[in-house]
Amino acid sequence: MHMRFELINLADPSRFVRVNLWNWQPTVEIIRHLGVLDENRLQRMRVNQQHVRVNADEAHTIADTLRRKVCAELTPGQRVTPDLRITSESADFDWEHPEEECSASYEWLQQFVEFCRNSQGFEVN
Repeated sequence: MHMRFELINLADPSRFVRVNLWNWQPTVEIIRHLGVLDENRLQRMRVNQQHVRVNADEAHTIADTLRRKVCAELTPGQRVTPDLRITSESADFDWEHPEEECSASYEWLQQFVEFCRNSQGFEVN
């Protein structure tokens, strides 16, 4: 399994962001809690090279909802766990059990919100 995912803007493939497993896996769970995407795509988004597409309306809804419901509660240096718990504990990545240790950083979530807001949809690879 690759430890990095690429989110590619559908309107301009030269505009993309890379994210590591520890930020991406909880992000997918947060999106699940937001209720924006179907379960099939959410499951596929957890695995590299599945070419899952999120359309522009969905991307903008993710950005707006994530900003209002999650990012508004965070401050720099904090992280969000897959069950939406906010923590200030530093991330201690466990290569053997990454899903048990993962949490999305404030900085990553801010970057993801901006990417979604400015995209015309994206593909997860």
